[in-house]
Amino acid sequence: MDNDYISKIIKKLDTIEDKELRKMIEQLIGERQELNNTAKLDPLTGLYNRNILNEVISYSAIVMCDVDDFKKINDTFGHDFGDEVLKLVAKTLKSNTRSNDIVCRYGGDEFLVIFKDCLLDVVVNRMKKIQKDIDGENLKSKVTLSIGISEYKDGLELLDAIKRADEALYYSKKSGKKIVSVYDDIKNNI
Repeated sequence: MDNDYISKIIKKLDTIEDKELRKMIEQLIGERQELNNTAKLDPLTGLYNRNILNEVISYSAIVMCDVDDFKKINDTFGHDFGDEVLKLVAKTLKSNTRSNDIVCRYGGDEFLVIFKDCLLDVVVNRMKKIQKDIDGENLKSKVTLSIGISEYKDGLELLDAIKRADEALYYSKKSGKKIVSVYDDIKNNI
């Protein structure tokens, strides 16, 4: 049920004379909208999940982040601590991006940031700051991020840009971790 359809229903509610019926329909609409929003949110971090990708119309850069050695963190310090690490990364990403950017937990310990109307050098510098902020946290384990970035180019579809960001992320991981790689800079080395 999309917003236009819901708007039409709400406008027609005024024509329903039965107040109890009108109240029940309003409640159903509210519950439907809440479910729709919940389906797009990651319950652990409160960030969007990958379902939000269906709503992305435009972007200037895609960033894929991954917590370095996350399995080792979980195995050494337990899943509760691992969850706290994921929440910290989510909070740091969210607080260092703009309200029109989209931050989502892509899966496991991977996060995706969709920057809109932002120059590549600004994105790179912002991601380096995020790395530094997370690296500087006083935790019982060192936490670092590897990052891959793909810039919008001549009609590049979102899913292709995500794939390129993921390839750049993989390059960062195999190059020693805690690195920011831009796809166009490393594509000949993949």
